[in-house]
Amino acid sequence: MYNLAFLVATGLVAAGLASSLWASATGEPLRLAVLEELDILMPLKVLALVLALPFVLGDAAIRQLRQGRLGVVFGGLALSMAACWCFIQGVVIVAGIMRLAAVIG
Repeated sequence: MYNLAFLVATGLVAAGLASSLWASATGEPLRLAVLEELDILMPLKVLALVLALPFVLGDAAIRQLRQGRLGVVFGGLALSMAACWCFIQGVVIVAGIMRLAAVIG
C-alpha cells in the first residue's frame, strides 16, 4: 500500500514541478488551451502538458464542479483519471531512476 502511495506522490510532485516551472517561465498557468496556437514551441508545450496533466485535469474538473457545469460522476471520473495519471507517471519516474542507478552502480 505504501508503494502505491509513494508512486502517486512521485507523479504528483513531478506534475507540480512541471506546472510551477511553466507558470514561472510564461507568467500564466498551464491549461489545455495552450495547444490551440500552433507555433515553434509546440513540442515544449506538449511535454509540459504531459508532465503536468494531473494538475491541469484536476484543476479543470474542480473548477467545473464548483460552477455546476460538470456532474459529480464525470467530475469524479476526471479526478480519478488524474490520480491514475499520477500513478503511471510515478511508475515511469521510479523505474527510470532504478534503471539509471543500476547502470551507474
